[in-house]
Amino acid sequence: MICSICSNEIGTDENGWSGGHNAKPVTNGRCCEPCNREIVFPAELKQAGYSQLEILEAISKKEA
Repeated sequence: MICSICSNEIGTDENGWSGGHNAKPVTNGRCCEPCNREIVFPAELKQAGYSQLEILEAISKKEA
């Protein structure tokens, strides 16, 4: 499966899932873990009305 954002192959995560992540609201299709973490998750938060500061805080907590 190919990431609809970066066009890299979507790998299997540590739980054994190889289906990737939903790439909406960025694009249709599936995306890899790095694109989900760095692009899709922040876009979802922005769409939900979070401020840029709140988004950065949420990303840093998710990475910890």
